[in-house]
Amino acid sequence: MGWMEGFPPTPEKLITQPDSIYFSFPRLRWSVCHLREFLPTEEISRGLDAPVPLDYLPPAEFADERQAIDALTFTPMNSDDEMTWAESLSANYTDGILIIHAGRVVYERYFGCLGEDGKHAAMS
Repeated sequence: MGWMEGFPPTPEKLITQPDSIYFSFPRLRWSVCHLREFLPTEEISRGLDAPVPLDYLPPAEFADERQAIDALTFTPMNSDDEMTWAESLSANYTDGILIIHAGRVVYERYFGCLGEDGKHAAMS
């Protein structure tokens, strides 16, 4: 969407605070990945122990599982049109999703401004 690109950004692509426009759609799509750049935030300690790595399915099995999950279909509420899981992620503006089943990561995807190492300001 081109938010905050160029220097300085053009007025229609500028996201500022305290205007309160930074948390309204569609600016929200950029803000949730860049909140620490324009609001005071505090990193919360995870403690002193080393992080515990997540256990993933083996690569071939992980790819098969992702393909199977992406192909799942359903009919959303207030709709007569069926959609796939993969289509729903785009339709709902999903930035990232991770599914753990039986202690292992079986599905992981990132979209928009979020990457594997990114920090997101909101979750569900």
